[in-house]
Amino acid sequence: MRIPTDWQQHDPNYLPGKPLERQKTEIQLFAILGFVCAFAALFLVPVVFGPAGIALGITGHTRAEERGKWAAVTAGCAMIVGLAVQLAFGRNVIPGVNWP
Repeated sequence: MRIPTDWQQHDPNYLPGKPLERQKTEIQLFAILGFVCAFAALFLVPVVFGPAGIALGITGHTRAEERGKWAAVTAGCAMIVGLAVQLAFGRNVIPGVNWP
């Protein structure tokens, strides 16, 4: 499918040289899911839920969700704290892998 080159001229908000603005979403779904993964990274499997929360937060940030950036930062910090807590208490960080 070919996109016509003059499609932007039919948009009343289009100005040449001005980047198109992203539309903000009302429900910040990816940011909320990023915070949920950050919480899960503290207590469950930080190796899985930490990167998932970071990815969801970055996705939310690129979709113009206000709290997406903070969800990614929170998930990263929760992953580090969760790893430290699990290593300190001798719990397996990765299920199924036995550490000496």
